[in-house]
Amino acid sequence: MDYKLLEGIDRRNTQCLKWDNCAPDVLPMWVADMDFPCAPGIMDTLKARISHAALGYTRRAEDDDRAVIDYYARHHGMRIAREDMLFTPGVVKSLLLSVHALTLPGEKVLIQPPVYGPFTRVVNLAKRQLVENPLRETESGRWEMDLEDLDRKLEGCKLMLLCSPHNPTGRVWERETLQKVLDLCKKHGVYLVSDEIHCDFALDGHVHTSVLTLKGADHGVAAAVSATKSFNIAGLDHSTFLIPDADMRAALAEKAAEIGMGGGNLLGVLATTAAYTAGDEWLRQVKEIILENRNMAVEQLTRAGAKVYPNEGTYLCWLDLRAFGKDCKTLSQELNERAKVRLNAGTDFGAAGEGFMRLNLAAPPSLVAEGLSRIARYLGELQA
Repeated sequence: MDYKLLEGIDRRNTQCLKWDNCAPDVLPMWVADMDFPCAPGIMDTLKARISHAALGYTRRAEDDDRAVIDYYARHHGMRIAREDMLFTPGVVKSLLLSVHALTLPGEKVLIQPPVYGPFTRVVNLAKRQLVENPLRETESGRWEMDLEDLDRKLEGCKLMLLCSPHNPTGRVWERETLQKVLDLCKKHGVYLVSDEIHCDFALDGHVHTSVLTLKGADHGVAAAVSATKSFNIAGLDHSTFLIPDADMRAALAEKAAEIGMGGGNLLGVLATTAAYTAGDEWLRQVKEIILENRNMAVEQLTRAGAKVYPNEGTYLCWLDLRAFGKDCKTLSQELNERAKVRLNAGTDFGAAGEGFMRLNLAAPPSLVAEGLSRIARYLGELQA
């Protein structure tokens, strides 16, 4: 294993949201970033650039756009043209931009809870009407879409926000399912915007399918992607919005200009290009570690009495702790104070997450093993 990935990195006292928001004796396994050193190609590029004494306004070069195009063709079979791309300061900003540009106040926007918290937040901030098509747990222990309910709920909506791969359940949606979703959006005249920021973390032979590779994706469909999640550069605020539909793209670009939203973070541009051109092997090894951690979490936490949903994608594990009879507020407080581990409360992902917790696996196995041991010990105490 190269890149010192097994050693980890001390992130305390670096203005780190994940670590510096926790007490010194608490192990943070919550917010979705990784405790691995960035790929050397990224760091070398940034060091070379900041050795120059000016950091003024920036522009993207053709090579920067080509790096994005080539990466998504190489990894996900996507055909992207330069004119398809709109650059924003982040995927959540792309979702917020979509709500503002594609709907009017009071109009309906559909999401699928339990889902990443900002999906709800961007709809409410824009004063749109939130419509929910809840995922359902099957007898096999997987989370699935309720397509019959989706068909009903899309009536009267203007926009659907899709999370693919899904955060927090870790589902990698099959092509057949996604095609049905798009077909339903077409039937009801609904825009489809997909958050695909976790697209590089399909595990166990699962394959991420971008909505942009579906039949009919040339109109009314967009995908928000970024190197920030895959390569742990979220602090650089740079993402790519892929919009093949020229009219849809024009509406989004116009709204972005109106509210002053645009890409252009110098170091974000450079880090993204470096990641997409020189980061493949680093990412492959990171995924090996995450899979090892995932298997360790399933084994240890299942034995401790938790119901664990083995994530097919993302590096986030969804834990059902409802059998322990405690709500998320209590679970969060006791895990933090007694187990000395911080996780994300299931209610961060909507009311459907009550009694669940989300565990971040993107760290060296030794750190994850310590966190799992603390959680298992706490669950054991609850059953004693």
